Amino acid sequence: LTCGKGKVLVEAKKRLIYQFCGTLAPFVQKHPFINASGPENFEKGKRQNRLMDEHIAKIIDTYQFRKEEERYSKQVSMERIAEEGYNLNISRYISTGTPEKEIVLSDVNAELIDLERKIKEAKKRHNEFLKELEQLLLP
Repeated sequence: LTCGKGKVLVEAKKRLIYQFCGTLAPFVQKHPFINASGPENFEKGKRQNRLMDEHIAKIIDTYQFRKEEERYSKQVSMERIAEEGYNLNISRYISTGTPEKEIVLSDVNAELIDLERKIKEAKKRHNEFLKELEQLLLP
């Protein structure tokens, strides 16, 4: 930023990040981001969700040993945080989306062919009943 106020704001954000991350060398060290908001990371409650002992242990273990796990935790450099405008929103660093299920078209096609065959068989059988009852047959 070119204006003086902007530079002061960036420096203030840096100091806030330093305090938040609790490190003396924030540009060297990577900082943990943990997303424990997924349904597998807590027990659903009526009014309030609960962290069970195993959930707390996972959070502590992830933080203590700086573990990275897809859609759960990531180590982020101060440089990356700066690139993101010092935004500490977890979704900036950890993708929370679930991967889409891969669709194998040949399997879907085979399933549709089998369903068509079953429909024809059921229609033929149904028309036999209608014929016995002297009703109009299905086309």
